[in-house]
Amino acid sequence: MDVDEDAASNPVDARPTSQRLQTPPPCSHEVTLVGAAELHEKQRWQPTALHPGPAFKTIEWSTDGTTVIASTASKSIVTYVLPADLLSPREEDGNEDGDDGDSDYKPYHRSLTCHGRLRFGIAPTALAPAPYFSLAEPWSQTVLVGFRDRPIQLYPLFPPEDDNDDDDNPIPPTPLASYSLIKQETEAYLPPMALLWPQPGTHFVVGTKSLLALFDSSRTSNDPPLLRIPTVTYTGGGFALGLKGMVSALAGGSDKSSQLTASGTWTRGIGLYDLTRSGGVCTAHWKVADDAEHTKGDGVVQVVWSPCGRYLVVNERKSKGMLVYDVRGSGRLLCTLAGRSARSTQPIRCATYASATSSGFELWSGTDSGSVVVYENVGSREGVVEPTWQWQAHGQTAVGGTAMHSSGSVVATCSSSLPVVDQDDEDVSESDDDSDSSDDSDGKSSSDSSVASSRSRSGMKVSDPSINIWSLLPLKA
Repeated sequence: MDVDEDAASNPVDARPTSQRLQTPPPCSHEVTLVGAAELHEKQRWQPTALHPGPAFKTIEWSTDGTTVIASTASKSIVTYVLPADLLSPREEDGNEDGDDGDSDYKPYHRSLTCHGRLRFGIAPTALAPAPYFSLAEPWSQTVLVGFRDRPIQLYPLFPPEDDNDDDDNPIPPTPLASYSLIKQETEAYLPPMALLWPQPGTHFVVGTKSLLALFDSSRTSNDPPLLRIPTVTYTGGGFALGLKGMVSALAGGSDKSSQLTASGTWTRGIGLYDLTRSGGVCTAHWKVADDAEHTKGDGVVQVVWSPCGRYLVVNERKSKGMLVYDVRGSGRLLCTLAGRSARSTQPIRCATYASATSSGFELWSGTDSGSVVVYENVGSREGVVEPTWQWQAHGQTAVGGTAMHSSGSVVATCSSSLPVVDQDDEDVSESDDDSDSSDDSDGKSSSDSSVASSRSRSGMKVSDPSINIWSLLPLKA
């Protein structure tokens, strides 16, 4: 991989976190697009609710803040190294009107280049980049990837380029290491649906069906996990204590909760575990169904700790909001973050950041309508909390992932494919049917007309799924 040496430094030339915390953001909430990359992949099927087409699924920053790592619905992991001068004005963006150099300008966003692509024959179930990632150290540029019927494997994020252009039968690079998680009774591989690789990177946690497993990253091949912590304990008489179901989300604690690991399940359960104790201990578990009367979720897809470690955010699929629990204080539900549209089956993930004021924290989340909603001072209010502000980030496509840079001044978002309209939708007007019939008369195939119909009903501009990089600071020429 050829990367400019200057890119090894942090590409986000922004003010430090301490300065941002002391200076509240401007009321105008200026958000500027500074970089973008589209996912150009072939569409081999007609979009449906279960298979909507090419899409970015998740997005996150590397630990050193130089790189964006994303997973796609086409069984691949893509890596973008951001230019070191991403927030600097380009020469062609100079002031053409003769104004002074302190005036604001609107830069053209840069087209990002994909520096690494991992392609697999089967869809990864979970991934976790190395917590010690450094662009200056090639050995640190790795990612853990989980599969349903394979061991958990460690891959380089920048594999050597090959001549294999067959997207149907890609040949992934040779893994650097493998970790086996098997069911002892049948010796079958257990599907790792959640991975957590916290700093300093010596151990990682795997979530699977009714089980948490702790691995030593230095012990590979057929070595068993160091700990196996069942999330449910069966008692006599057919009763069970704990959380039964697939562990679909993991989050490592921070600050006050540094020793706690939070987990979420598809059955809408939340568990807190202390893996530092002998054998691992479950300190608390509960169901969110009783607290989610305003959100109505369909399984936990993400759990996030607040930067202070006191609050836990629970994010569910097909949910109109998120639940915030005061874990270190009252030990109960504090508030419900409402006002987020998430009707699609695609999971929509959020990000937290320390608030610009002394109270609470910020939460950033995408929606299924292409916008990003921002909640400020979360933790200082109870009840139902509406978004503080929002902006349109991706047309009308769902924003599946939102990731905040460690500086707090740059946000990365990723979008999915075009929304698919349910065939039972009663809101479709007769004019759409007329347009469909006219398209058929022009000689288009039935599948083409169906896709065009769904696009026309959404009333949006057709574009590829994309990654967008946004600056939260006013840029000046």
